[in-house]
Amino acid sequence: MEMIYSRELGLSIKPQAGNGAGVEVTLSNALALYHRLKGVGKSKLFFESSEPSIRYLKECICHQSLCDIDISDVGKFRDFLEIYYPFFNK
Repeated sequence: MEMIYSRELGLSIKPQAGNGAGVEVTLSNALALYHRLKGVGKSKLFFESSEPSIRYLKECICHQSLCDIDISDVGKFRDFLEIYYPFFNK
């Protein structure tokens, strides 16, 4: 559903080949979009609990854009959480 909403808002994760119409989506913008789409009627805790996840991801992979995240970053992030934030995986 997020992809549908993203398209409605004129956002795309990957630039479309040939037309250059893709919009660069930062992790902060993605979090704001997630809050707008999923946060309706949610408590303050919903918003506060999602922010550390993005902060940890930025700290680990040092990317600001969703387009820069590679499949290898997934394992790197998992290992990062196990080492530096072991309470996160419990």
